[in-house]
Amino acid sequence: MNQKTNFIEQQMMQFILGKWISKPIYVAAKLGIPDILDKGNKSINDLAQLTNTLPDPLYRMMRALVGVGIFFEIENHVFENTPLSECLIKGHLKSAALMFESDWHTPLLRKTFKVAKGQPWTILDRDIVDEIIFKTDNFRNRLMMELMARGGMRVGEVLKLKAKVVYDRKLFLADPKSGRQTEIVFIPKKIADRLREYITYGNIEDGNRVFPLGYTRALEIVKNAGKLINVILKPHDLRRHAATYASRSGVPIEIVSKIILRHANLSTTQKYLGKVSDNEAIYWIENIYK
Repeated sequence: MNQKTNFIEQQMMQFILGKWISKPIYVAAKLGIPDILDKGNKSINDLAQLTNTLPDPLYRMMRALVGVGIFFEIENHVFENTPLSECLIKGHLKSAALMFESDWHTPLLRKTFKVAKGQPWTILDRDIVDEIIFKTDNFRNRLMMELMARGGMRVGEVLKLKAKVVYDRKLFLADPKSGRQTEIVFIPKKIADRLREYITYGNIEDGNRVFPLGYTRALEIVKNAGKLINVILKPHDLRRHAATYASRSGVPIEIVSKIILRHANLSTTQKYLGKVSDNEAIYWIENIYK
């Protein structure tokens, strides 16, 4: 087979794959994956969390794009931008990629990537959270859930936590989701003591992660903890509990928003707090005028 034949076959393959590859390109641009990777390399679990998608189908899509030079997998499940993917950060090429929005509504893409609407958030009572944590025997797993339920931490923040950023009751987060340079998480003294104990007895060095687990394993730990009392539990349910419990206990919404959840604006926090039941409304109205 001569060079001319090879070139012709490569051209034909590009035509065959044209529409097939345009859909993943559209999804990557729509989810802002090139923008995320512009700030640094990310694992597939980090990308899935930041884009609110599922890790497995997202990884298959990323691998398809790696195959044509869009993104590069520098190690197992860790990606970085390439000159091609950088074209999707801004400008006319990103706009051109987003022109294929109608393709987004194909059943396959809708099933794989689109977030389901109308799913009510789980608002957990303190008694339920206390029981889940109490029944978790593994010290590491219990500590992880306490950081989410008492400190309002995201599961990704817990997994990235390094020993060197733990200062008494404050945890300093580098490169947080908000885009700020750093953020501070405040945790109760009892949890701070247990965290220092875990780091000390585990001989965890300053530069090492306190919980060297993947997102899938952390999800499994939380899910199994919920099963102990027959509750369907996700990591974000624990973070949301930290906010709702504080709010229901009379903590000002500004503190809930800026300190516990570390949100940029109050409107985002208000979505977290969920719907107030009739019983709660009656309770608070009665207590106002006692």
